[in-house]
Amino acid sequence: MKKVVLVVIIFLLALVITFFVGTSLASEALPSGQKGPQADSLAKKMLYAINHDSWENTKYVSWNFSDRHSFIWDKKSHYACVEWDNYKALIDLKKQVGIVYENGQLIEDPSDNATLVKKGIDHFNNDSFWLNAPAKAFDPGTERRMVDYEGRKALLITYTSGGTTPGDSYLWFLDENGLPEYYKMWASILPVKGLKATWEDWKEINSGALISTSHKILFLNVKIKDLKSAETLDEISPDNPDLFSPLKN
Repeated sequence: MKKVVLVVIIFLLALVITFFVGTSLASEALPSGQKGPQADSLAKKMLYAINHDSWENTKYVSWNFSDRHSFIWDKKSHYACVEWDNYKALIDLKKQVGIVYENGQLIEDPSDNATLVKKGIDHFNNDSFWLNAPAKAFDPGTERRMVDYEGRKALLITYTSGGTTPGDSYLWFLDENGLPEYYKMWASILPVKGLKATWEDWKEINSGALISTSHKILFLNVKIKDLKSAETLDEISPDNPDLFSPLKN
């Protein structure tokens, strides 16, 4: 029996070592770059390419993230409805508070509610980033650098604060018009640094903003589905036009 346990321990240890060695070999060091007008100019070119002004004027947007989470976002009031599994969370993004329902029943325990609101905020932070990360190039706490990468100019954006995982960096590669083609990620949540994710299948939503609806990462394909924008909540949520009223009480 002791020999069996020893063999299992050695096997698990070998797997752990293989994993860390493999991720280390696959990882890429974060490139250095230069802050200043050139970097900011490239970032502004990217914003122009995605019709950022139209995105700023978008009032309501809804989407489904790879059949895992669904969202309705009131961008002007900073409210979000986040649905996953059997939960539905109504969240005030500014105050970082909200209320949660499980199978349609209000969760009344304050501790359980707070835990689930935090999970809903994490889902929103991650999935809204995948919805329109280029629009966050000048968010508070961002640093922009111009990088010479294998003979190509690229834009390195580092988030020093905000979101769920501050400190992450993304190296954007743009086409000649400034539209993102892909980026490489240095994110704390990812074991492999410099992982590539494509930005493809650009769609123009009702407000005029351009949104990438497909992201290929290794063998995965992250999809943005059921994408819609509107001027009023009635258009986004016709069955519940007072969706966010509990947050206003």
